[in-house]
Amino acid sequence: MVGEGCVIHPRVMIYPGTTIGKCVEIESGAVIGATGLGRSVGPDGRHWLFPHFGDTVLEDESFVGANSVITRGVLGSTVLKEGSRVNAGVVIAHNCLVGRHSAVSIGVTMSGSGVVGERCFIGSSASLKEGIRLGNDVVVGMGSVVTKSFEEDNVVIMGNPARRYKERG
Repeated sequence: MVGEGCVIHPRVMIYPGTTIGKCVEIESGAVIGATGLGRSVGPDGRHWLFPHFGDTVLEDESFVGANSVITRGVLGSTVLKEGSRVNAGVVIAHNCLVGRHSAVSIGVTMSGSGVVGERCFIGSSASLKEGIRLGNDVVVGMGSVVTKSFEEDNVVIMGNPARRYKERG
């Protein structure tokens, strides 16, 4: 389902099970709702892909940049909340949530089941480990590797591994 006033550029792939709100823009080459690498390990030690039965939701006035990939949820949803911005070359894995009016800069990788709060900024080429939770108004420095959650609001984190640098403001 695609809402009113959307702009979907050429060569965008939108998989079944995707809901797109009003006034959403998706730039060329983006892939929305594909299956990710949800996996399991069998008794013989081999990895096998776990089917993705969830969906993908792009809420009103969100933006997805060129060549970004947003995979659908395994059992739940992958969601870009209202007014969120995802720049070019971003990968957002299954069951992630990007909060209202947050911005995810170029080349960011967000592993499965992560949560980014409202009004956050994730700097270019940052990597967020699976299951990371960030509070509201958090800034993640460029190239940071976030290996643990920072649920406190209004903080700046950076580095490898990312550490609390200071309070924002």
